[in-house]
Amino acid sequence: MKKLLVAFCFMFGAVVAVNAQDTTSTQSPATQPSSSYNTQQGDEWGEKEVIAIGDLPAAISTQLQGTSYSGWTANKAWRKEKEGKTFYAVELKKGNETKKVKFDAQGNVVKEKDKK
Repeated sequence: MKKLLVAFCFMFGAVVAVNAQDTTSTQSPATQPSSSYNTQQGDEWGEKEVIAIGDLPAAISTQLQGTSYSGWTANKAWRKEKEGKTFYAVELKKGNETKKVKFDAQGNVVKEKDKK
């Protein structure tokens, strides 16, 4: 009987060890950042790659530092390949205001939209 109990405890312990989970992670898999962003809000851009603000082309960074965007802070940035061309979108914030500006790779504004 003791052998059966020991065997049962050993097997039960093995099952618990197999089912153990890493509890040191601070994010669940569902909330970990993704390298692409797929908007569900009808944005004509569809799937975009999230990039760091520092990865924007120099021409776009220069535009963002110009007088047109004085007082605005770049919050998020995306890159999109469309018909063989690269485009960028930047979310800007100024107080409670938010806007999204879309640029071509040369830094020309393609579209600007205030967000509510």
